[in-house]
Amino acid sequence: MVGLTDDTCNRFHEIMVEIDEVSSSDVLLDVSESATEHISGSLTISYEDFMEDQKPKSVEKITEILGQAGITENDSLVLYGECLPCGGGPSASAYVYWIMKSLGHEKVRILNGYVRDWKEKGLPVSSSAIVRPAAKYIPQFTDNLIADYEYVMSGQPQLVDARTVQEFGSGSIPGAISIPYESVLDGDMMKSPSDLEKAFSILNKERPVVAFTNTGFKGSVVRLALEIMGYDTRLYSYNIWLDNQLAEQESNDTSE
Repeated sequence: MVGLTDDTCNRFHEIMVEIDEVSSSDVLLDVSESATEHISGSLTISYEDFMEDQKPKSVEKITEILGQAGITENDSLVLYGECLPCGGGPSASAYVYWIMKSLGHEKVRILNGYVRDWKEKGLPVSSSAIVRPAAKYIPQFTDNLIADYEYVMSGQPQLVDARTVQEFGSGSIPGAISIPYESVLDGDMMKSPSDLEKAFSILNKERPVVAFTNTGFKGSVVRLALEIMGYDTRLYSYNIWLDNQLAEQESNDTSE
């Protein structure tokens, strides 16, 4: 991490918690969609439960889900899990992290590893999750991590297309820069800050950034990496941009 500021290195470890640093006061939450093994003592809510029509559910629905799982806004959450249909990797935990931060949840981190890494350290796993008494989750919703069409089209943010190079080549938001999802990962793990700095070398750190993929799901990993590196960053969906473009075109056709 030579050449990086202490703030950047500290931010990495504040967001990505090492297995050895998980404490008994942390609430482990497995967000995999169909895991057969969990870290012992974990709660489980699939990332799919937070989504509806490939978008986040309403704040009301999400807070109800969290409350039913016994989670409150004061819990120190450590998220882990994979999206196996996506090919593995941290997209599930990165997406739920983005949702939790949007709810104003202050104490939320991502485990820098998976169940396999937990087991390799000789730590216990279980075939079942724990059950907590239901609670009331009180959100402090903020929209400063969410991009909308007007913001994207304002010219203010840098636009990062985190889809594949092939998808980018087939069409993207005008002015977008291609930084594919895989470029911030080393296998299925987040790259080190020094490698992330190289991945984002084309960006201006003084300007905000919007990361997007078709639904924003994998884009959440690039948004997370940008947050680690200290960027003012929001998440967006290319599909939403296409819908807005179509609506604008239909409106123009009607007015002619």
